[in-house]
Amino acid sequence: MDKNFVQKKLTKLAGDVLQAGDWSRIEVSSGAKLNISNARFYYGGSEFKKQGNWVYSLKNISQVIRNIAGTVEIDHSTFYNSFIGANDQQYSAVVWTETQIGKSASTTVKNSEFNAGWMAIKNFGQNDGQKIYSEISDNQFKNFLGPDGPVVATYHLPSLANNVLTGNNKDTINLEAVSLPSDTTLANGDYEIGGALTVPIGVTLIVNSGTNLKMKLGSGIDIFGKLIVSGTESAPVNIESVGEDYWGRLDFKSGAAGDLKFAYLRKGNFTQGTLPWDTGVVRALNTNLSIENCAFLDAARPQNMILLNDSQTTIKDSVISWTTDYTGIQNIDGIKFSGGTLHLNNTFFNNMDRGIEILDGGLITAENMTLGHFQNITDLNWWPVEMLTM
Repeated sequence: MDKNFVQKKLTKLAGDVLQAGDWSRIEVSSGAKLNISNARFYYGGSEFKKQGNWVYSLKNISQVIRNIAGTVEIDHSTFYNSFIGANDQQYSAVVWTETQIGKSASTTVKNSEFNAGWMAIKNFGQNDGQKIYSEISDNQFKNFLGPDGPVVATYHLPSLANNVLTGNNKDTINLEAVSLPSDTTLANGDYEIGGALTVPIGVTLIVNSGTNLKMKLGSGIDIFGKLIVSGTESAPVNIESVGEDYWGRLDFKSGAAGDLKFAYLRKGNFTQGTLPWDTGVVRALNTNLSIENCAFLDAARPQNMILLNDSQTTIKDSVISWTTDYTGIQNIDGIKFSGGTLHLNNTFFNNMDRGIEILDGGLITAENMTLGHFQNITDLNWWPVEMLTM
């Protein structure tokens, strides 16, 4: 290895004070393989420079294990006090994985401890046909300063299980523009979602009880397959915005299916370039959808809370509500309904113009519903009035 790799400053380590950046990295090239077991890595990540996408640009890179289209397996190892550069911190990670067009990369990290740095693990996927395969399980992540949390994955979802995150800037796992390759379960924990999390045709996403999905501005879940949200009364699933921004929606495409139980959806329905009546925190087209013991709260206005088109939907023991008054000129609907079927059972509507607006027929039925289920309605509980009786 040359002086830019692990031999860098090794002579200094013998007598001087140890500090982050005393050595640089181990780099795994295309097709190569690195196995690490029961090892300790301290003070790595000294910066090096790499040509950017245009001739005058240089990227400052700080990585301890750098996997470029190779295979890395890490087990029962520790990584402490990795260097954080002053610039280009998006390239600063203890374990970094990326690949090249036409090639794949694989990184497995198990039973290991990461303490101090910018990011612990980043899988830098790109939407150009290459693949990153990754398993991250039974690890501890502490004291990482990056704004996206210690674990970040783009485009390719890693297999995640039993990781413990404490004392980081954000104790979340960050998923950016990920499309699920197969049936996936998100175990209870905190996840930050950026862009669209896509559930393809034939794929099921299960969100376990106690899971918190923290959604970035405009982000959402596009469901072509099936979404199961399996919260419980004591451990609900929370889907809410990061900070004061609004996230997007659960967008069920034609032929999709959904089963939502004990979920709280707060501050969704960010809309840009879409007419207000074409949106909702839940938007379903030709979908079989069951909603039970859920709360839909404080969506962006003037949009609807739930938009149903030609879908077969049941909503039971749930709440659709805004906590503040709206003074704009648009009608605010709890549910906008067009075709299909809707069965309401003990569902409450609060603080809106119309609880339900029915556009193009379909069948709405009610069970355990009274006028008392509609509170602070400024216009009509439902419209047209002849479409529903209680």
